[in-house]
Amino acid sequence: IITNEQLVPNLKEDYFKMKKAYTYKLTVLYLANILIMFAISAICALLHLSDQLTMIVEVCGEFLFVYTLNRFWIKSQIFLKSNIPFRSQISVNTVSFILVLCYLIAIVDHGTFSEKFLLSIISALLFAITEEYLFRGIILGSFLRQFNFSVFTSVIFCSLLFGMTHLMNLTYQSLTLTVGQILSATALGIIFCCIYLRTRSLLWPIGLHFVVDVSAGASSLAKGTYNIPVSPYYSIIPLLLSVCLMLFLLRKSKQSQIKASFRQN
Repeated sequence: IITNEQLVPNLKEDYFKMKKAYTYKLTVLYLANILIMFAISAICALLHLSDQLTMIVEVCGEFLFVYTLNRFWIKSQIFLKSNIPFRSQISVNTVSFILVLCYLIAIVDHGTFSEKFLLSIISALLFAITEEYLFRGIILGSFLRQFNFSVFTSVIFCSLLFGMTHLMNLTYQSLTLTVGQILSATALGIIFCCIYLRTRSLLWPIGLHFVVDVSAGASSLAKGTYNIPVSPYYSIIPLLLSVCLMLFLLRKSKQSQIKASFRQN
């Protein structure tokens, strides 16, 4: 017969083993994903593929890797269908809709509907699906469920990891530009996390992420550059605004509902 005194230490030991296992799994996922992107990019360079085609091949390989690892090893649950009414989802995403409108205006002003622009639309959609599946779907969900982090801690860690991924851009651009992109990506990551947690549907952050990437692609084509320069100083403002949005959308009165919602099977 197992007494309560014996049961509690066993439960704690099992919890720490599970936490250690998930730490290992997420670390392998994150680092291996970066290595695979570098490898595919190198292969595409040897084949002399265009930048747009390289991005499409790269993100397809990345998604297949991330999906396979999650499907057969990590097994983190991804939520696509929201558990709140559609009207409430619209209300939660009011600020996001304003951002979407601004980005759509940017596309109309600077976009050129050429073959390159169509390829940038395809790559933007693939990147939005892959990155949201990885960061908001797997990583953020694991922080909440398996690690039992607080809502704010989960959002901050997930967004920082999303931003730090852009360190890869140091291979072809300056440190100043890269830091600006890291700050901007972290700010966007916070917004995407808030939307996912409040709606419990990954489709919303995928949609907004897609619009952001399409607008960036359109501006890049119009300016004839691969990347849009982002100053670290200008990136601080959207980062502060995203933190304010997080404090509002993920306020204390909503956190228990969010944690309960993401622990449902």
